[in-house]
Amino acid sequence: MQLPEETCYAFQAEHCSCRNVTAHKLRNADLASGLSVGELDTIAVALPNPWPLAIKRMIDVIGSIVGLALLAPLLLATAIVIKAADGGPVLFRQWRVGKDGARFRILKFRTLAADSCDSAGLVLVSSADDPRLTPLGAILRRYNIDELPQLLNILAGEMSLVGPRPHVPDMLVSGLFYEAAVPGYALRLNMRPGLTGWAQCNGYRGPVHDPDTAAQRVRHDLAYIGNFSLALDLQILALTLVREFIWRQQPNVRSGPYRVDELPAAMP
Repeated sequence: MQLPEETCYAFQAEHCSCRNVTAHKLRNADLASGLSVGELDTIAVALPNPWPLAIKRMIDVIGSIVGLALLAPLLLATAIVIKAADGGPVLFRQWRVGKDGARFRILKFRTLAADSCDSAGLVLVSSADDPRLTPLGAILRRYNIDELPQLLNILAGEMSLVGPRPHVPDMLVSGLFYEAAVPGYALRLNMRPGLTGWAQCNGYRGPVHDPDTAAQRVRHDLAYIGNFSLALDLQILALTLVREFIWRQQPNVRSGPYRVDELPAAMP
């Protein structure tokens, strides 16, 4: 992939932050060898053109409105059952990092006991046996119903239907901040976070416990950004619908390496 001569974004692992650079070229060899920890100091990803992004935002608005309307009975029933179960709050709000590092409060149906909610999001639910989970919460998480209130985040412009999943601030992997553990991590913030994404379509979902898996997830996110198109978004949405509502079996995790301009095919 040949990057344009105009400004693009680069990530300096040493400083763990984004900054603008001019005429930064992406060499195929950089990403062909993968993004192993400590292997790469600087990478770049070409940003999509503004017109496709404007259409993407229009699709987000229409899609979230239609989704909220169609799912209204399910959303209302879920809210009533959560409230009736223990009298606690229906929604769980948690700070997440969005586009360009802006923080927003993500919305979810509450799945943990009211006195066990982790607003920082640093104590992950690693299994269905987590004692903090309510019986209803385990069901909501299994079918990802707890994520549906994020349609409101999409309508508000904080999220998109498709994009890298938003992380909590100061998220850790193996005791390291993601920014330090995975070179190029901050490039994920060049696009709005998504309700679903390319990493999730390829089996990268749920808790991450080691830097290599974290790097693979980021690699998929960067491949999505580098290959962004409206057709790709529709493909990801179709894959998500099929796997969440028609074919529940999750794909095995796919391993790289590949270049940003070589988007791996999602597994069947």
